[in-house]
Formats: sequence, structure tokens, C-alpha cells
Amino acid sequence: MSDRGSYLARRGPLQNNGGPSPTHALLSRSPAIDAGDDQNSPGVDQHGMPRSLDGDGDLLPQVDIGAVEFGFFVDSFNDTTDVNPGDGIVADAAGNRTLRAAVQEANALPGENTITLVAGRYELDISISIFSGAAVGDWTLRMLQAV
Repeated sequence: MSDRGSYLARRGPLQNNGGPSPTHALLSRSPAIDAGDDQNSPGVDQHGMPRSLDGDGDLLPQVDIGAVEFGFFVDSFNDTTDVNPGDGIVADAAGNRTLRAAVQEANALPGENTITLVAGRYELDISISIFSGAAVGDWTLRMLQAV
């Protein structure tokens, strides 16, 4: 398979993933994750998320290839639910990108996901379930540089 073919093999269908036009969301372990050119990319992706996030877990933020970054970005300290879990878009009814909404999205979608938080204090009013596959509570928390 050519390099281009391997990038195409690990992306979702062309659909509404948030933003002004349909996009192909990257799937977990896609070779396009953290494989872009940081110097020649816009500062935000089509969702308005920062372009240089650590999507592959190597602790080095780098832009992804494509219109949208892999994973979910949280920039609201509110504790509100996702309006449509499983659509790949972190947003409550007011459009806020909250931790609870990001966890709901990650839980609703197959494969691994990355949630990037802005620095600050997150207080959740009710418990939150984080799971990977059938193992409830199976998650990894890494402290990275502030976004």
C-alpha cells in the first residue's frame, strides 16, 4: 500500500464532523495523526481546535494531516452534557466544549481517543464514567504542557 493509501485507510467517511463543511475524521492509530507540517498549517482546524495537539500519546504535540485534529479539545469548565454523543463533535447545547461532553463522545466512539484540556480546575457535579472497551474506569491521565 502506498503512503497515501495508508493515510486513507484510517479515516472515517466524509460526513458532518462539525465545522463549515464535511470532513473525514481520523480514526485511532491513523498514520496521519501527528504527521503534518507544523510550520505550514493554520493555527486552528476546521472545528476551531488548536492544530498542534498530541494525538498519538508520545507527549509531543504536532499537527495532524487533514482538516481536523484527532481527539477532543476541552476549553470550558462547565459541567454539561454533550448534545449528541457519538457524532464526533464535543459540544453541549450552547456549543461549549466541556470535559463531560468530551468523555461522552470518547465513550460513544470505537477505538482510542485523546482528550486535551486547557489548564485549570474542572469540577464535576455528578460522577463521570470513563471506559475503554468493556473495562469501566480504564483510562490514562497524562499531565502535559498547558494548551
